[in-house]
Amino acid sequence: MQLILDSTDKGIICIDTAGKCTFVNQSAQKMLERTEKELLGKEIIKLMCQAKPDGQCLPLHDSRICSLFLTGQGCTVDDEQMYRENGSSFPVEYSSYPIKNNGNIEGAVITFSDISERKRAENRLYHLANYDDLTELPNRHLFLDRLRQAITRTKRHKNQMALVVLDLDQFKKINETLGHEAGDHVLQEVSLRLSDCLRKCDSIARLSSDIFAIILENITKTDDIHQIVKKLLENISKPFHLTNHEIYITSSAGISIYPTDGTEISILQRNAEAAMYKAKEEGRNSYQFYKIEMNEKSYQRMMLENSLRLALDRDEFLLHYQPQVDLKTGKIFGAEALLRWQHPKLGLVSPADFIPTLEETDLIIPVGKWVLKTACQQAKNWHSNGLGKDLRISVNLSSRQFVRPGIVDTIRKVIQDAVISPHLLEVEITESTIMHNIQVTIESLKAISAMGVRVAIDDFGIGYSSLAYLKRFPIDTLKIDRAFIRDLTIDPDDEAITSLIVAMARSLKLSVIAEGVETNKQLLFLKDTGCDHIQGFLFSKPVPEDKFIKLLQDDHRLSFEIEEKNSQERDYCPIS
Repeated sequence: MQLILDSTDKGIICIDTAGKCTFVNQSAQKMLERTEKELLGKEIIKLMCQAKPDGQCLPLHDSRICSLFLTGQGCTVDDEQMYRENGSSFPVEYSSYPIKNNGNIEGAVITFSDISERKRAENRLYHLANYDDLTELPNRHLFLDRLRQAITRTKRHKNQMALVVLDLDQFKKINETLGHEAGDHVLQEVSLRLSDCLRKCDSIARLSSDIFAIILENITKTDDIHQIVKKLLENISKPFHLTNHEIYITSSAGISIYPTDGTEISILQRNAEAAMYKAKEEGRNSYQFYKIEMNEKSYQRMMLENSLRLALDRDEFLLHYQPQVDLKTGKIFGAEALLRWQHPKLGLVSPADFIPTLEETDLIIPVGKWVLKTACQQAKNWHSNGLGKDLRISVNLSSRQFVRPGIVDTIRKVIQDAVISPHLLEVEITESTIMHNIQVTIESLKAISAMGVRVAIDDFGIGYSSLAYLKRFPIDTLKIDRAFIRDLTIDPDDEAITSLIVAMARSLKLSVIAEGVETNKQLLFLKDTGCDHIQGFLFSKPVPEDKFIKLLQDDHRLSFEIEEKNSQERDYCPIS
């Protein structure tokens, strides 16, 4: 029998009616780190107690043990502590059963198991369910529970509480240009900076990718909220030091107050988010308190997103074409295809209003593919109708499109389906996009270029490119960003930068096109500098297909005697 009891991995202890140990197996000795001699005759309650500073014991389980002898009923306990002689403890589950002889209770048998591994697994699961794995901050699930408790406390103490929803401004650009590892590092640093600004009574959580929520309790005056939120934004705006990079980011925050702005969790959160979007609309790097009229804008934003999700299926998108002009001949040599949305009720929606939403929701992927396909088919139609056999079509690729696997195959299939010569298609990629994962970018661009498709860098001059990198990329065209063209004949710095870009393009044997040309002075400066091509309102704004065809049929040309125009309208939102 002794051999059988010693072979089990469960601890077994027998006690008499006085609670003293009469038997202990080897597993129990091992778990308690005591010998049989040290345990026999000892009161079992002393193995299941916690020493107080005065040396006495605080019984934890004596009531259960006593109940065993008084009622004769056994018991099972799922999670309790047993203590070793050195004071350390470990969690156990145990069962106790009475030992009877002719109906009389003579003692009890206690069996127990060390559940440390199980407890560690349970704690790990709890942590995974309630905490963000990257930042170690509470996640949305735990945050909602803490917000619920905070509301209960605030209601009981009859004071105020503030909910702050904070979003990093244009955080996606960090992932797209420097990679997700850099983005993760920034998020970890942000979580530390935010936590350092808070009081002990406050709580913080990471709700999603770059959105954080903060609960400010015990608020007695609004000025306290101002001071804390200002400090949050200031801490985030300090530089982040990454490998080979120092970057700056800003954040926008929205604030709702309990009970003034709502008494329910969903309403408080919705109102704080509405205030946060308002802060973004006002120029970012700021915060806004909730106002009731913000809900209307939030509703409009939601309806816009819902409509966008249906727009492609309902054939509501269309393309306008902005002529690209050769400065040597004054003739149209190509066109940039620009996305437009003809909403059935709102009419023609400004690209500034819907393209950011396409980017944020990833709808830009299917819509961008539609733009590429439609533009190539349109180019085929023009060529088939004799409207310029070498007329080039230029299409912007969103950074989200370009970094997705399969973009090369998509371009190849679109060209094959449209049955056009690859050299008639030019894809435009922003300068910041090409600097994301440079080796992969080079491979993708080489594959695109190998098809015969031309590659242009859009918005050149405002990103991260250097001459060393440009030499490595298989590109054909540099597009000077309109920011340098706007004040070209006013700002000497813009003149110098533009001249430098043209000279650099020349040295690399690249063509260069200036976008946003609106005045005759700008035109003449660019022509004298040696710029190859231009596009802008001076010649034509983006126009529907029929008007573009009319320009081609009339052989509309650029005159260098054009009177200077003062256009108030600008086209700042190509699909990119």
